[in-house]
Amino acid sequence: MSSQFWPFKKARAFARKHQFRTSIEWKIYSKSGKLPPYIPRTPEVVYKNKGWNGFRDWLTDTRHLVKGRYKKFDAARKYTRRLNLEKVSDWPGYASSDEKPDDIPSCPEVVYADLGWIDYYDWLGLMNKSRGPYLPYEEAKKFVQKLNLKTKKEWIAYIKENRLPNNIPKNPYSVYRDKGYKGMGDWLNSGYVDTKTRTYRTFNEARDWARKQNLKTVDDWFDLARSGGLPNDIPRTPNIVYKNKWVSFPDWLGNKGSAVPRYRKNRDITVNRDFKLARDFARGLGLKTKQDWINYTQSGECPPDIPSDPSKAYSEWVSYADWLGVSGKYRRFSSA
Repeated sequence: MSSQFWPFKKARAFARKHQFRTSIEWKIYSKSGKLPPYIPRTPEVVYKNKGWNGFRDWLTDTRHLVKGRYKKFDAARKYTRRLNLEKVSDWPGYASSDEKPDDIPSCPEVVYADLGWIDYYDWLGLMNKSRGPYLPYEEAKKFVQKLNLKTKKEWIAYIKENRLPNNIPKNPYSVYRDKGYKGMGDWLNSGYVDTKTRTYRTFNEARDWARKQNLKTVDDWFDLARSGGLPNDIPRTPNIVYKNKWVSFPDWLGNKGSAVPRYRKNRDITVNRDFKLARDFARGLGLKTKQDWINYTQSGECPPDIPSDPSKAYSEWVSYADWLGVSGKYRRFSSA
């Protein structure tokens, strides 16, 4: 680091006082001639590996988020370590699930940036964790099915009790996805068919079924979907599954009701999920185009800490191809 620049934390405190909201505002300011000589125009370069954690952290002090809302850092970390997640990439799935308490942040690296945060290995207690080697899929599945668990929730409760042998993975998908894994239903022998492996009815057959339910609005449809009232061969998000034949929700339901759902409740959080975690989540959906993403965010499935317009929410934004992971051109931006 050049001796002319202030240390990272002192310089960051200066940047935060200006209350800029985006990296673009910072760059405009840095070129205005008002920037002191001891503050770098490109902090992401000068402070790389010296405390830099993105423009969100550079411009916004998030310590106030903890008081009255999130657990203190040590208590939150103690909780997450008890989850016994096997690897860092397991966190996004858990963070977006109903299992995560409201007082545990989805983006701890932002909330606890100045309050003890080290990295996700420390956060999840993975520094000295060792599991495996794992049994072949069929042998592991045979052991698991003897437990007589019926749902994913029961599976999660079981592994939290720390009774799982080291040769059985807690996340079977990550270990066996190319070795026979067919979803949690097959893993537990519960009869549930994983959405990734389902075969759906044709568009016309599915639409005929939907119209017979006498639903009036798109919100009625998603209420039915969330209640578990859909057959396994009827998709919750028909606008995505049947995108090549899709017309609208009024057409799907056979009425003239509103095509616009009240799909996003009032947000009870003020911080979106960290960019890389959010992008990993988006890439895992298997969407191909910007329109697919728009359809998804309007489906009622999008978690509240995933922004519907990421291009405006993140200073790290590149493109929808990068966001969805559909172009080899952007592989260099992949998360570790």
